[in-house]
Amino acid sequence: MIGSKLAAKILNLMRYHLVNSRCKKFKNSEIEFYLTDAFEIYHFMPIYFMLLEQGFKVGLVAEPGCINTVGNWFDYNEAVKILQQNCMDYYTKANAGAKIAITTQYASLLKKYKNKKVSLSYGFGLNKDNFAHTERATKGLTARLVHGEFSRQQITRYMAPENIYAVGFPKHDHDLVNHEYQKETILNKYNIKTDKPVLLYLPTWDEDASIKKYAPAFKNLKEKFFLLVKPHHCTARLREKWEDLDILKNLADYLLDGNSLFSEAVFCADIVVADAKSGAGLEAIYLKSVPAVFISLRERTEDDYYDYLFKIGGVITEPGTFQKKVIDAYENEKVVDNQMVEFIYGLRDGKSTERSVDALKCLLPILKENI
Repeated sequence: MIGSKLAAKILNLMRYHLVNSRCKKFKNSEIEFYLTDAFEIYHFMPIYFMLLEQGFKVGLVAEPGCINTVGNWFDYNEAVKILQQNCMDYYTKANAGAKIAITTQYASLLKKYKNKKVSLSYGFGLNKDNFAHTERATKGLTARLVHGEFSRQQITRYMAPENIYAVGFPKHDHDLVNHEYQKETILNKYNIKTDKPVLLYLPTWDEDASIKKYAPAFKNLKEKFFLLVKPHHCTARLREKWEDLDILKNLADYLLDGNSLFSEAVFCADIVVADAKSGAGLEAIYLKSVPAVFISLRERTEDDYYDYLFKIGGVITEPGTFQKKVIDAYENEKVVDNQMVEFIYGLRDGKSTERSVDALKCLLPILKENI
């Protein structure tokens, strides 16, 4: 009789070959966006559509977990739902011969590809050990598309400057140009009725998450503010984080879905409170000039974070000071200087997608001449 472990291994191998045989790839693709997490779709989307409009052979690749380079970390079903909702064609198998492969992560996740490998930044916090500015996030890549000059300067430690492109934040071009989101419209969409100012809480999901420690402090603010919470998508989908999700459900006046539109949440906020390690707070003030307060669980905050964080908003390290600092930030309407926002997260001119496409063209000079 075959042992249970061996039988399971054989079954998984059979499943792998079955799925692999049914997957479809774009054999002639020039540029491919390789998905390892559903949230990436929103970041790739504007660049993908502009490349299509300009005549490139471009593909979005959503490989099922059993053949994806991150395995079952990839929330395949959620990704397919988002792709279908946005009328985006996708392929379920990578084309190793694509001339450029793009990820939001690190080079080893593009190991199936033979040619140029590029990463697109998706946000970062101002902690000095942030993944976005590490050698691991850069090694093995041909080029990096980053937000602003701040990131470009950080990454020159690991990559030649000519291979680093400060493009801005393509995901938010539409929001910055069209200004179609109005607070009342968004509140009506979610059937939220309140006369209180809206406090948007953006917690992260890992060891720097403030959820457990600061939940009681947030409760003390609910008399003054309507508490809108957007959990990190990992908090919403990882079983080991569901205790945190339950805390947020009980805490929030309204809890958004982990993959709901970030811009909607921000445009109805009167003040933002975010975990300092997360990029969500910086992304929020890139979108809208709104007071921001950051929560740090780290003891040596001045050593762990760049000075810019303290210039942008209040930094809270103890729940005892939380209520006063949040109310002060809201009442004083302190907002960050636009020049600083653009230095950190890129120009807010609505042309980030265009700059990203131009950067990719630089990596495909032959195609550029033919388009």
